[in-house]
Amino acid sequence: MPTNHFTVADIALAAAFRADMLVNSGGNPVLTDFIEPNVAAAMINLELAALWDVLVSTYEDYCIKHIKIDVKAAQEDYPLPEDFYKFRKIFPITNNKRGEALRKFNLEELGHADTLDALSLSPLDQTKYKVSGWRLWLYPVPASAGQLEMWYVPQFKPMTNLEDRVDFRFPFGWEDYVIDGMAARFLEKEESDSTPQRRTQAAALQRILAMAEDRDVGEPFQIIG
Repeated sequence: MPTNHFTVADIALAAAFRADMLVNSGGNPVLTDFIEPNVAAAMINLELAALWDVLVSTYEDYCIKHIKIDVKAAQEDYPLPEDFYKFRKIFPITNNKRGEALRKFNLEELGHADTLDALSLSPLDQTKYKVSGWRLWLYPVPASAGQLEMWYVPQFKPMTNLEDRVDFRFPFGWEDYVIDGMAARFLEKEESDSTPQRRTQAAALQRILAMAEDRDVGEPFQIIG
């Protein structure tokens, strides 16, 4: 997936500049000793994760992925993807065609069968699903093998190195949101007033949400992986 040109180090320096926490070292601006690089990287991840949550909760399909799940006869549960965050839809695949989305079952339904053997007597397109913990559960359990297509919202992927670049999927203007948020965190770390930075960050968030909403006035904006 393409990325923009901002690295973790770039964002940290920009935030330190707004918080007036840069020092000169050999003619180059660097973070003060008060801010450790690994702490700055952690702060960037916190700000980006918060923005990710806002975008996902505001526009449910802002970013969406889908995977195929190979179903085995009489198997009732399957692991969710490692990057799973929120469930959207799951479809049975029959004769290379996508069927109607499966419905969710309630735990109370598990006690309605006369015997456990009866759980394995359902066609794939008549089973139901439930997401619990890190597993996908099916009931009634499919009687034969098949395939499901699951659509879900992935988790925010944190960065680990100072030279990592931020994923492009964030709307234009995300830089101001993150930089002002980090600058506020820097100031709060030294117990200084961060009100101006939090105020400008809130304004940046409103611009981001407005731009994400207007990306396509005819259809909801989606990134599909």
